[in-house]
Amino acid sequence: MKSLTKYTLGLMIVLINCNWSNKNEDIAAPADGKYKLVSAFPNLEFVSPIELTSPDDNTDRIFVVGQKGTINVFQNKSDVKTSAVFLDITSRLIYGGERGLLGLAFHPNYKSNGYFYVNYTRGNPLETVISRFKVSSSNPNMADPNSELVLLKYSQPYENHNGGKVAFGNDGYLYIA
Repeated sequence: MKSLTKYTLGLMIVLINCNWSNKNEDIAAPADGKYKLVSAFPNLEFVSPIELTSPDDNTDRIFVVGQKGTINVFQNKSDVKTSAVFLDITSRLIYGGERGLLGLAFHPNYKSNGYFYVNYTRGNPLETVISRFKVSSSNPNMADPNSELVLLKYSQPYENHNGGKVAFGNDGYLYIA
């Protein structure tokens, strides 16, 4: 056990001292070392946002997951004035504390198949649901709410510590936390 602890400590020291490179060489720290917090989209407001993501589909759109059960979409422009409701599943879930719509992942081939995956909490009985949906065939800024395919359900005996993250790995598998 001591050798494992020494190895872990040594590895941490090596990693801390590594020279990590930034992919974007144009970004530099402010000269005074102070950062300023600004609103990226000052004209937009969201209720209980928990995730901001975008698909790899070359459309330059941003999707915001709202814990109460909506996903909004808008163009990635700082002066954008409105967002559209991409998906509304508020009637399918229970919201509050650490429950609700908790995660969104776009399929690696989203551009061609339109599939995306969500993690949400359903009540009575309390359970986590992992579902696949499909984008509308007539409007890329709207999901088809009737396309839900439930992939996995599991009991949530408690109202907290439900996880919620869904993401695709480099291996193409969907991971659920």
